[in-house]
Amino acid sequence: MPRKHLNIGNKIQSRRKAMGLSQEELAQRTGVSRQSVTKWETGQSAPDLDRLVQLAVLLGVSLDYLLRADMESPDAEPLPGPETPPPSVRASSRLPFAVASAALLVPGLLGLAVLWALSVAYPVQLTDWDGTRYTGLWGFLIRHNVRFLFWAALGLTLAGSASLAAWWRQGRKVRTE
Repeated sequence: MPRKHLNIGNKIQSRRKAMGLSQEELAQRTGVSRQSVTKWETGQSAPDLDRLVQLAVLLGVSLDYLLRADMESPDAEPLPGPETPPPSVRASSRLPFAVASAALLVPGLLGLAVLWALSVAYPVQLTDWDGTRYTGLWGFLIRHNVRFLFWAALGLTLAGSASLAAWWRQGRKVRTE
């Protein structure tokens, strides 16, 4: 049985042009060189399987459309891919992450603020057996034996800050794509 020629390159090129993307832009989005995109489009080489999945998502077509010679219409549903989900999915999946970050950060900051306010309202001066003096927040924490509250609030604050920073970086990455 004669083998039909896969026309992946022409399909990639036609979808790229239909979307108004240059070879350079497609190369950047797929993490390859512009020369690789040129080779794909001219049939000198073909993308590997991971790149094909990524291309299908980026170009808004199915893998069937890219791989099957008998499919001429790119109207098939695009496959969901882990690399670049649609913008609506990216935005909606970021919301719970932001809420979780705030759920950690806000109580942590409030806890630290309350402990500090109490240490100002009820000042303490402690002298340890070796002559070390404790005043301010740390003296208050030692005197009232609530250091665990300080560490818990600090831990929540740091975890919330790290989570918020990751959320922020993820948002910046999404906007640059």
